[in-house]
Amino acid sequence: MNAISNIQSTDLELGELLRRFRAGAQVVCLRNCSQVREICDFFVGKTGIGSEFWRDHIFNLAENHVANNCELGDMFRFEPNQFGHIARKFCFYPDPTNGGFIIRPSFYGESEIGVSENPEILGKVWNLALEIQQCAFAEPINPAEYAAKIELLKYPNSATNLEELYGLVADSNSRWSKLGRRIDSAVATAGGPFRARYVSHLYGLMSVVPGFRRCLRALNDRFCRSSFHSVPNGKMLVGPPHTDGDRYFSMLCGQRNVMTTECFVDGAWVEIPVEPNSLSILPTRMYEQRTGVPATIHRYLIDRSITKANEKTSNVTLLIGVVPRSRILRFA
Repeated sequence: MNAISNIQSTDLELGELLRRFRAGAQVVCLRNCSQVREICDFFVGKTGIGSEFWRDHIFNLAENHVANNCELGDMFRFEPNQFGHIARKFCFYPDPTNGGFIIRPSFYGESEIGVSENPEILGKVWNLALEIQQCAFAEPINPAEYAAKIELLKYPNSATNLEELYGLVADSNSRWSKLGRRIDSAVATAGGPFRARYVSHLYGLMSVVPGFRRCLRALNDRFCRSSFHSVPNGKMLVGPPHTDGDRYFSMLCGQRNVMTTECFVDGAWVEIPVEPNSLSILPTRMYEQRTGVPATIHRYLIDRSITKANEKTSNVTLLIGVVPRSRILRFA
């Protein structure tokens, strides 16, 4: 079984994804799916909420932000080597009283248009997400136990734009906040044994202390030359190697020209397709706990060589997931 296994809509049946993951696939890519194309066009294209919410000023984003929660709501996430996007995240499930959908959290302002007023597109996302969820288990599932999740991740049009945003955010903070960001950045770039739990935080603290900084970073650079931590010339790391955990799958599609997503296979990084008419399905830690299938390690990179925005590409990733419905009841 190849690391990336291609599948067609006609192949989706009970337990098929589980079989492929257990046979060694790191990613299952649903190819040439008209449903995926329609969903992607709506959320990422010029007419849906995918092209509207990030145009709002930062006060609108704050209004739709869920405090102390990175799973739902609107958010502005720019942390060097960790995050580099504006995001809108929401969950929904069928409303038994009116045939529509219950959406959590509720959104305010102009950004709400395109979500609550389009139950048809939400129905297509729901049906596709639950069909894939069913294909990932050997026994029938109960849809009433789940909610579908959508994440829209808008990235800058170039590495230069991204670095400028990092600088903007850094200069908006206090002296102590700036120090904290330097520590966080060091933790995010830790390699080898410095990546271990708690050790990475100690490394981050010590790497900003004069006298220790140069020695520790030189040693860390040696660890980062390994294939796991190395970054190709001309690329900039946006999200370090990680596995997802707050949903059963990360299902990716979108329109991008500067961003790439890669998974780690047999000592090398392999690019994962992220396209408008295909859906790349990655198992997560939540799925691993249920089935024993290892969560897929992946990372995000941005191309430094592209300096001019492509007007035809919005550089947006649409992520679809399935979560236990009990996780979002607190937003009722």
